[in-house]
Amino acid sequence: MPRSRKGSGSVFQRTYRNPKGTLRKTSNWYIEFVAGNRTVREATEYTTRSDAAEFLKKRIADAMNGKIVLSRNVSYEDLRTLILVDYENNGRKSYRDLQTTRLPRLDAVFAGTKAIDISTTAIERYKSLRLKDNAAPATVNRELASLKRMFRLGMRQGMVATMPYISMLAE
Repeated sequence: MPRSRKGSGSVFQRTYRNPKGTLRKTSNWYIEFVAGNRTVREATEYTTRSDAAEFLKKRIADAMNGKIVLSRNVSYEDLRTLILVDYENNGRKSYRDLQTTRLPRLDAVFAGTKAIDISTTAIERYKSLRLKDNAAPATVNRELASLKRMFRLGMRQGMVATMPYISMLAE
């Protein structure tokens, strides 16, 4: 198999010592690539190098499209918890407003959704839905700012590798 171009990740087998003390290699292959600003190492179920290399290509394509979540099961609720803890720890005056007005409106649309499924398209849909409910653009912007903060905290905590593009409305 020809060598991949530099910077496209790597495929390798881990080594370990068996009970007798001799070095052995694992039967399955591992991949390593960069997503966002983090290096991601992942075990694959593949026992052939070529299959693992194909899997690596798929994962890199997903990372380029913003589909890589560092933890596979990060949900909207996990990100919601991050912002609540952040506001409480920093003693923000708008903590009560966040809990009573902004988050319940976001919850109505995004509750039960995985972070990977919250895309720019879903956010645009949310904007149009809120504007049809006669919400002021400034109100929608505050809600979107909360969502943007959730993703930024998730990136900082290493829970998500990328975030969707969230554009604000003209006020």
